[in-house]
This record gives sequence, structure tokens and C-alpha cells, in this order.
Amino acid sequence: MEACCVVDAEDSALGKIIAESFMDSFTEHVCGDSVISLLITENGNAAGFVTGDIDREMNIVTVEVFVNRRYRGKGYAKRLLSALCAAMPDVVYCYSCKKENVASMNTAKSCGFVYKGAYLLVGSN
Repeated sequence: MEACCVVDAEDSALGKIIAESFMDSFTEHVCGDSVISLLITENGNAAGFVTGDIDREMNIVTVEVFVNRRYRGKGYAKRLLSALCAAMPDVVYCYSCKKENVASMNTAKSCGFVYKGAYLLVGSN
């Protein structure tokens, strides 16, 4: 597998260790069969990605989208989300974002998602 994104790390040794550790963990996560991830680039730089955690027993994919601040407002989140949903058309998708994130909620709605409720969390502030 080729490296799929660019990580800007500090010039310090600690920054490089953190970046390498992140890339190792990210690559291991992405290569598993319970995850589907797509990356979008602009001029060779990672602009954003979408990840779907697949629960094959329940036939549900929980989706999260991230677009780097520098690339927001260009429709990348919608393109990523639409592409992910097209990749596995016969599952139920659960879009995950904070309700305060209006842009993310609007992206999900523009792709056909309907607000049904929220997660209930224990032990979080």
C-alpha cells in the first residue's frame, strides 16, 4: 500500500515520532475489512477523507467526514460522502457529527440523510 496522505510534522524529533505513529495506526485501521475510507486530494495534498465503520452483522455503516480547514467550502465533504454511499448501496448509513456542526449536518442532509436522533454517551462531558 502506498502512503495515502501528507502529514505536516514539526521539525522536532517528537513531531516526527507523532506523525509516524499516526500514519502507522491510520494505515492499520484503513486496511482492515471492517472499514471503508476514501481520500480526496488537491494538488497532491490531502484535502479530506471519509471513513465508514462497517457492522456487517447489522448491515450498518457509521460514517464520519473530515475536510481540512484550508479546503472547506469546495464541496469535498459532499463528494466524499456521496462516493462512500455509492460504494456500498445496500446498507444503512449512520452519519456521525456533532449537532452544533451545522455545515456537516447540511452536508449529510444534501446527500439524503434524515435526522433521527442522537447518541447517548456515558461518562463524557
